[in-house]
Amino acid sequence: MKDIKDLPKKIPSDKYEFEFKEKGSMTGQEFSGKFIFMVPTIKEITKTGKLEASLNDGLEDILSSDILNLHAKIAYLRYALIEFPDFWKNSEYGYTLRDMNIVEKLYDICINYENDWLEQIWGKEEGKDGAKE
Repeated sequence: MKDIKDLPKKIPSDKYEFEFKEKGSMTGQEFSGKFIFMVPTIKEITKTGKLEASLNDGLEDILSSDILNLHAKIAYLRYALIEFPDFWKNSEYGYTLRDMNIVEKLYDICINYENDWLEQIWGKEEGKDGAKE
């Protein structure tokens, strides 16, 4: 990790535009369109936490780890994706889809960009990848 004095003078773009095209693993439906991801600010991180808590509804001890993980991803994507195609909005930002692979793929794209963005600023920790999961 870099010392603060060694940080770049200019922060890389916190926005990432990408074209998405993926076939649903359950329905076989094709989902496609343009998305714009933005590395979350404190405000979006807070909103994400509140939505995740709402989705979990205080049942963290009862819900499976798969469901808890899905709720975390849906909450993250809800506030990190700032532009999206109609299918995403019409599916309550992924929540009413039947094809979990669509949520997983979008999450992977976004979290990978965020991790790369952080690495460009702070560098890689030796012996660790320092990445979010």
